[in-house]
Amino acid sequence: MKHLLDYLKNLLSSGSQKEWDIAQVTLFVENIHSMKRFYTQVLGLTILQDFETEILLGMPQGSVPMIRLLAVENTGTRNTNLTYYLGFEIPKKQLLGDLSNHLLLEEQMIMATCDDGYGEAFYIMDPEQNRLKFYCVKKDLLLEDVNHEMQYLEGNQVTIPIQDFIQLGDTGVHGLPAKTRLNQVHYIVEDIQKTSDFLHDIFQFKTTYDYVAERQNFQINQQYYSIAINEWQNIDKTHTLYGIREIMFFVPEIKVLEAIVERLEEIEWPYLYQDSELKILTPDHIRYHLKVGERL
Repeated sequence: MKHLLDYLKNLLSSGSQKEWDIAQVTLFVENIHSMKRFYTQVLGLTILQDFETEILLGMPQGSVPMIRLLAVENTGTRNTNLTYYLGFEIPKKQLLGDLSNHLLLEEQMIMATCDDGYGEAFYIMDPEQNRLKFYCVKKDLLLEDVNHEMQYLEGNQVTIPIQDFIQLGDTGVHGLPAKTRLNQVHYIVEDIQKTSDFLHDIFQFKTTYDYVAERQNFQINQQYYSIAINEWQNIDKTHTLYGIREIMFFVPEIKVLEAIVERLEEIEWPYLYQDSELKILTPDHIRYHLKVGERL
């Protein structure tokens, strides 16, 4: 009996709070007022904090933070948006259909669709050209059935008829449905190898699909992938860079932060570690903000 209890204890402890999660994403924006209208009136997010140059948005259910908007002074030289897409996982396929109907009624254009074997998705753009991906993971998933070529094409082509999504909806849900998760962040980098080495060496993210040209996916938990990077667009650092500015992660325990700090000190990389929170500016000038906790 003792051995059985020990086994159950180990099983429970190994499956609880051992993974990273994306907590929220901060976007540098040019027009904070139009972005506020879009994320509240079109996507249905709730305003949790509202200041002149900063707005925190979250799901209405439980007021869970998801997106933070930071206004950047308009220099007149907008060149690069570092966001490739933010990926919102919708809990049920039918709700994905409801959302597509709602967005079309809000006069939002579905710019691309995708079925990569992992999930079905469609894409729109927010007012500042940040791609937003809405997807539903397939049940009884077999990873060997994933269409890796679609990983390269996603966000650019209509490969599933839009009507297939439209005909699913019938519940009249407006905006993002309850239990929607921000589970994928894909952004543009200047040097994919440099960034990949940094994310692997410092955070120990595992890469997948290494053979995809100029793109890397990173698995940080049981999701198929949560972080992705590409260098499909030239970055001019002399201009203001809009889009993704910070990604906040929840990590399972303080030891994770301590281990990362040790690796940062080995390479003499600057960081801020205070009150059990760690902030690091990556080679792409995107801040990774790590704190101990778990998503609600």
